[in-house]
Amino acid sequence: MKIADFVGLAKPKLLLQKLAVSPNCRALLFEGKSGSGKTAMALAFALDHVLWVFTGVPSDRLEDGFRSRCLQLEFSTYGNSKAAAELLERVWQAEVPNAPPPNFARLIKEANGNILAALQQMELKLMAV
Repeated sequence: MKIADFVGLAKPKLLLQKLAVSPNCRALLFEGKSGSGKTAMALAFALDHVLWVFTGVPSDRLEDGFRSRCLQLEFSTYGNSKAAAELLERVWQAEVPNAPPPNFARLIKEANGNILAALQQMELKLMAV
């Protein structure tokens, strides 16, 4: 997967694409709620670059000294509902194009924007087809 392929995440994608053009040694800290794409984006970015990339849910328990040494990117699922539902629909069509589709927007809503959780729920529905 490429950075440009991610759903939403306009700011992290823009910053990482710029970093990819001119990488330098640094540590990155990706913060955001579960399912917002932190780990997948870290893997996509790290495949082309040797960096330290940390991912995690927002936490006040990280030391300020650690945070100050990292370029911190916040991940959010806000405003991604339509694009996330379209992603689920593409996955469904690739896996079972002839099966009646679930309500993709509802899957995203019930997963509180967590794309990973919505994909897992969809996987359960696929198994039932």
